Amino acid sequence: MDFMFANPAIRDWKYHVDFILNRIYFPADVPVPEDLELGHTIRASLIAFCEQKNMMVSMMDFIDRFGANTPPTLCSTSWRERGTRPTRST
Repeated sequence: MDFMFANPAIRDWKYHVDFILNRIYFPADVPVPEDLELGHTIRASLIAFCEQKNMMVSMMDFIDRFGANTPPTLCSTSWRERGTRPTRST
């Protein structure tokens, strides 16, 4: 299996993650998604979201080291993760 991860041609393949997960599904007796392209799109979107989130958290940590006031920004971004909008007090 090492050849699959060490080979850049395979590792950089657009469907690499889908291929690995589908190979895991078979022995686990989990059905492979019927719409493979939709499954790929969802996985790719989740991976992109996680990468963007991690980049934002790293950037906030970096600017926090310079003494910036980051807590208000962190509070305003946390509601996006939960999927709920913040309530405004009147």
